[in-house]
Amino acid sequence: MRRPFLLAFLLSLSTLSACGGSADEGGGLGGHGGKGASGGASASANGGTGAVIVVGGTSSSGAAGAAGTGVAGSDACATDTLGADVGPVNMFVMFDSSASMNDDNKWPSATAAFTSFFQDPETAGLRMAFRFFGSDSPTPGCNDSDCSIDACADPLIDIAGLTADPAPTDAHEAALVNLLQTSTAVGGFGTPIYPALGGAVQWASGYAAANPDENAVVVLVTDGEPNGCNQDIGAISSLAADGWNDSGVRTYAIGLEGSNEAQLDQIAAAGNTVEGYFIGAGATAQQDLLAALNEIRGNEIRCDIAIPPSNNGMPIDFNRVNVNYTPSGGGAVVPFGKVPSAADCMDLNGWHYDDPSAPTRIVLCDAACEQVNADSGAELSIVLGCMSEPPITR
Repeated sequence: MRRPFLLAFLLSLSTLSACGGSADEGGGLGGHGGKGASGGASASANGGTGAVIVVGGTSSSGAAGAAGTGVAGSDACATDTLGADVGPVNMFVMFDSSASMNDDNKWPSATAAFTSFFQDPETAGLRMAFRFFGSDSPTPGCNDSDCSIDACADPLIDIAGLTADPAPTDAHEAALVNLLQTSTAVGGFGTPIYPALGGAVQWASGYAAANPDENAVVVLVTDGEPNGCNQDIGAISSLAADGWNDSGVRTYAIGLEGSNEAQLDQIAAAGNTVEGYFIGAGATAQQDLLAALNEIRGNEIRCDIAIPPSNNGMPIDFNRVNVNYTPSGGGAVVPFGKVPSAADCMDLNGWHYDDPSAPTRIVLCDAACEQVNADSGAELSIVLGCMSEPPITR
């Protein structure tokens, strides 16, 4: 497996209000206020060196950024620390049930990994839908002859949230675990990846459109190459690209032993998740698949964050937002600079809004996301500056 895995994370958000007190005075925030290293300096409106970043009332000199959005001076009076409002993550898992899944212990290893994932209290709040392909349950047609995207878009287990409670108290966990414990790799329907991925993306895109404040992602799990229906990997990967470009739906590709790494990398790249995950057939297959699932969950939570509301009801000035990364072990705060859009990320440790004209989410660029997720003890702070209230007229 080629990726490092996320073990744990701390995500804290700080909200600033437009009240008195300079950064040098160390406006308190939950006991973390202090004397700033460069308080009172103004941040450049157009970015560059010397941007002042305020985290919990403590300011520090920021490094060069893609766009300076520091909040300083009289606007830097912190009043509260908010819990991380990352918004629900809705995951559609499309799971290969072809006959080859019975080889090399792949089926029991994969189902055991998913069972552990569903039962882990850390998945509390994650919302999941689940379907096998090619399989005619619950709707006939998700197979290598009918090739129905609409059929594949119908989940076998519909979307619902997992909780920290064990089954049967957590009814969704109970339903998912029971499905895996009572199912087998039926085979006979090829490996129709085109309609399977198309159906999953269709479902996730529809969900995202109906719930714009929530993440919807696709996780494709297969042990083979396309077999049946449209087998052109370019056409298949374009389905993932359409999901991302049209609806902001990311596609993760997990390949078990027998899958084609280059093909799944192409699907993942088109779905804005860089590259696939690959699980061997050895003794660690179950553990490796579980680790991949946990990393995917962590990626969605840490790298795409709902903008929290102002703690005092005043509107947020979206030109004054800071995203700061504090490495584990008490390292120096690293400011992530704002870029205009995802297309401007390149290899920058930056971030952008989901919609610059009407922001609802902060999205880390790939380089920043990978850096944060590789550091299990990192702290990500989002500091929001509020617009001043208009003057009172008489």
